[in-house]
Amino acid sequence: MTPPLQSCFDEYAKRIGVQPSDTAAAASHRASIKQKLEARYGQIGFFRSGSFGNGTAVSGHSDVDYFAVIDRRHLRADSNKVLAEVAELLRERFPRTGVRVDRPGVRLPFGVGGDELTEIIPVDEVGKTPAGFRQFDMPDGDGGWMFAAPESHNAYVTEHDKRLSGQLKRLKRLKRLKRLIRIVKAWKFVNNIAIRSFYLEMFVTQYAKSEHIILYEIDLLNIFMALKDQRLPDIVDPQFPKLDRKLEPCKTVVQWSDSLKAVEQAATRASEAQDAKFAGNIKGSYAIWDRLFQYNLPPLKA
Repeated sequence: MTPPLQSCFDEYAKRIGVQPSDTAAAASHRASIKQKLEARYGQIGFFRSGSFGNGTAVSGHSDVDYFAVIDRRHLRADSNKVLAEVAELLRERFPRTGVRVDRPGVRLPFGVGGDELTEIIPVDEVGKTPAGFRQFDMPDGDGGWMFAAPESHNAYVTEHDKRLSGQLKRLKRLKRLKRLIRIVKAWKFVNNIAIRSFYLEMFVTQYAKSEHIILYEIDLLNIFMALKDQRLPDIVDPQFPKLDRKLEPCKTVVQWSDSLKAVEQAATRASEAQDAKFAGNIKGSYAIWDRLFQYNLPPLKA
């Protein structure tokens, strides 16, 4: 029998996953965006690049990210000018949507209250990574271009998700690493914490490389403790360590400072929840976890 807290987190992970309505909304916008860009740039590649298609998105919070692969003849050396141009094109098509540049992409807040966030990132395909994944140059936020290989990172997460899903027959196909990532991202979103989602995805997967099974309460505690003890560190891109490419947790120092406080609080509460569980107080442990997730966890089953 699955322990009640494990079942609770499993149910939560399912509830916050991408829903059919999310997929339908994304599809309805995709064709219009692609058509508008192709009218200006000619034939382009267009694919989902972020967590939405990788099983780690949080419904109602995660952006739907697209890479728009544009022929380099149409790109400028100054990536900020490219972003401004793409934003202007999309404003013509969606004049009431509030289209804006949000480096490294252009953000379109569709839906009531902007809850169907879509981000378009103009890129140049420049070759293949050593593992054979497509490699791109994308805007770096300062007017230049930087390395990107999202398909490689998605494969990294999927590799370890499959490894962990296959350890026990009864756990097979539950995709618990991806669910764990989704839960950590949900903690970030419901508490309005400014840690980058991609950073959390890579940090959690890197942590899980040495694990043999996912037990949510234990792994959440370990992740929060690691983030606290390491003081929310920059991490080397686990897929490209030879490039010495650092992944930063936040955009600004102020965001980092505020996020570190949130991580410290999460580590404290997760530890208290585990203490309550070990003392035999499952309901008390659940109450602490539920508070940490802003009372969004499903009810605890007996």
